[in-house]
Amino acid sequence: MHWLYPDIDNIIHNIEQQFRNIFRKLNIKASLSYRIKSPYSIWIKTLVKDIHITALNDILAFRAIVTNKKACYDFSKLIHLHYNTITSQFVDYIRYPKNNGYQSIHLVISGGSNKGNIELQIRSTTMHRQTQYGSAHHTYKANKYYVSRTNNNVSV
Repeated sequence: MHWLYPDIDNIIHNIEQQFRNIFRKLNIKASLSYRIKSPYSIWIKTLVKDIHITALNDILAFRAIVTNKKACYDFSKLIHLHYNTITSQFVDYIRYPKNNGYQSIHLVISGGSNKGNIELQIRSTTMHRQTQYGSAHHTYKANKYYVSRTNNNVSV
């Protein structure tokens, strides 16, 4: 994985700092977490989806949990202004929730040439609670292969 993110610690630190600055600019209270997909989960996903590892957009993923729906859209808007995002990977599950009730904004920040992309999920505290403990969580887990994740929380 180091060939995709050779300087992973600095990448994570820089993104956290940049996101914190955006939160401050918007006067948004937020929590930010990230995870690095495990090699096993990467391997399983490439097999299940029949894709090459370089086609994965979520090896490094961040999740921003903000106070309300408006803050989700405000943060998303500034991400689009400050980063090169991949338009085809933008999904607004807040406006168009999944059948199981899941709500979140998903977008992918381009890592540029020879660098891995970064997934970002943005949701409100209420949406996150529903995802973690509501029907969306149980439906997702029932239909998903096992994926191990490590969350690293950073309060902002």
